[in-house]
Amino acid sequence: MPDPETWDINQVAAHLGQTPAAARRTLSRWEVRACGERRLESGRIGSVYDADQVRAAHAAAPGRGARTDLRETRDSAGPGGLPS
Repeated sequence: MPDPETWDINQVAAHLGQTPAAARRTLSRWEVRACGERRLESGRIGSVYDADQVRAAHAAAPGRGARTDLRETRDSAGPGGLPS
């Protein structure tokens, strides 16, 4: 069985569109734990994360929400559906 794809924090951050520090906080909030360590390009030892877990947590994360204050409701519309 092949080893699962792993990402270092820089790859996770790029996938999420965040800085590495923000990506660490996000992974912690999503309860995605490191699956190991490896020597990074910088020569330091760093945590690596299962890429499938990161993708699944990102897909399951809620969006920014609906801006309901920008929509007209039927109750606030005047005759003919036009704002009053």
